[in-house]
Amino acid sequence: MEVMSMGTFLWTSLGAFLTLATFSFLYKDNPMYKLAEHLVVGVSAGYFVIILWHNGLQPNLFSRLDDGNFYFFWLNSSRPWYIIPAILGAMMWTRFSKKWSWVSRWPIAMYLGIATGLSIPLEMRNRVNMQLYSTMREVNWENFFGNGFLDPTAGYSGLLIFLGVLAALFYFFFSKEHTGLFKGVARF
Repeated sequence: MEVMSMGTFLWTSLGAFLTLATFSFLYKDNPMYKLAEHLVVGVSAGYFVIILWHNGLQPNLFSRLDDGNFYFFWLNSSRPWYIIPAILGAMMWTRFSKKWSWVSRWPIAMYLGIATGLSIPLEMRNRVNMQLYSTMREVNWENFFGNGFLDPTAGYSGLLIFLGVLAALFYFFFSKEHTGLFKGVARF
């Protein structure tokens, strides 16, 4: 049996204490729960700031801007584009100031606009167009009347799917009362 080191024992004990302190909220709100909550939120925020620096800002921004001549990075034609996301990212941090929180709306609006512009065509293709292509399959007219060597129902499947989708659309269209031809198609 391995002996647990003192450091491992302390971290395991701290984790067990924080787990019990978190579960103490089930009884009622108490100072131990508040301590555990603040500790977990603070440590998580600090951890993710370090991760952001080492995995995001350092390799993707500062290492590309700093070639030993940081103050003249704009002379290189490709480098000024790296400063735009840096400025937008810095503007996002103004959200934590009551006086300057309005500044963070601009980069958020740009992010939402770019993300929407990139995702709408993809979503239309994946969720709408592909289903339309599947619904509007080509009708195989050679099999439509039942050729002896071929499946007699193969020709009807595309037409049947199309009519079923059309009837379902009419059935769930609630802007017009189901009367006349509309009623007949909706009841199909």
